[in-house]
Amino acid sequence: MLEQVLSSLGAIHGYLSSPTGGGVRHGAELKSSITIGPADGRLYCNLIRSYIIFLMSEHERLSRESGDQR
Repeated sequence: MLEQVLSSLGAIHGYLSSPTGGGVRHGAELKSSITIGPADGRLYCNLIRSYIIFLMSEHERLSRESGDQR
């Protein structure tokens, strides 16, 4: 599951940060006046937030397990 989350997070990052292939632009593409709606913005923020929360929980769990083994 962790591998799938990391892969999905990488895909979202690629989609959000690609000035030519992404749906959300930054950098040079910001000058093209293409905007996203509030619903799209919330969707991307919520997806990213959920992946980050999951990864932080996994890190905490793995750190605890690692500490228990010492």
